[in-house]
Amino acid sequence: MTQILLRQLIIMFSMLAIGAVMKRRGTMSEQTFKELGVFLLYVITPIVVFRGYLVEFNAVNTSYLIVSFLTSFVGLSVVILIAYAIYRKDGLSVFASVLTNSGFMGIPLVVALFSQDAVFVLSPFLSWLFVVQWTLGIVVVTKDIKSMSFKKIITNPVMIASIVGVIVYFLQVPIPSLVNDFMSRFSALLMPIAMIVLGSSFANLSLKNVLFDLRVWAMIGVRLVVLPLFAMAVLTFIAKDYSLVAYTLLVAMSAPIGANVAILAQQYNQDTQLAAAQIMMTTLFSIISMPLIFTLADVLWRNL
Repeated sequence: MTQILLRQLIIMFSMLAIGAVMKRRGTMSEQTFKELGVFLLYVITPIVVFRGYLVEFNAVNTSYLIVSFLTSFVGLSVVILIAYAIYRKDGLSVFASVLTNSGFMGIPLVVALFSQDAVFVLSPFLSWLFVVQWTLGIVVVTKDIKSMSFKKIITNPVMIASIVGVIVYFLQVPIPSLVNDFMSRFSALLMPIAMIVLGSSFANLSLKNVLFDLRVWAMIGVRLVVLPLFAMAVLTFIAKDYSLVAYTLLVAMSAPIGANVAILAQQYNQDTQLAAAQIMMTTLFSIISMPLIFTLADVLWRNL
């Protein structure tokens, strides 16, 4: 499994490099990358998440969904507490260390490692992450409880796709094969477009500022090592009976910082250069950290 993960990460980073080079050379404009990002958020990702719920309704799948929902809540709660204990008054760092790239990186990885059905298991985590982002996350960044936005939670395209998907799953609403094939074609676009767009955001960063900022290196350790280890400890309690849930959530919780951190840093007048640098470096170093975390999990969970 670790070899499959490493292979996928290498492929994803190759796509990321293409995005960075194209942006650096001016082959594609800033506006084009922004529009691709919108297309990714509002069309491709919701389709992938919704399609993940098109599985057979049975006791096993339902138990996976419930366990994932509860474990995601517990795991995120532990991660938030640890992040807050480390960074305390630095709200942006608390936010950055919690908000992982579990959508654009996590979904392609779990599909490659397991199958499309793994998106079904991952979806509750994505839903909780959006709730955290627009409630606690915004509050720790702005230090203003009035900045919470429940409207943005319920109107988020991925959240809507999850809610509709849960309804379709429990009611077993039939989806025509033509529609499923249509969604399958769109699902295949997630990885390349997500990585190209993410790579473009790294093109204009100053390497000098990135490499000599101790805050960036500290975040690499916290986001890619410390917090995944705490997440692994939580997931150990379900790894024996629900290994698919445990490994899928481990991917989500050991992923690098999500791109939304830079966007929100800009929106709320925070240090956007620092946020972008932390996103870039945690993304680059995740090609080392994620396989190591998975190898450790394999060793620990194999003998449960």
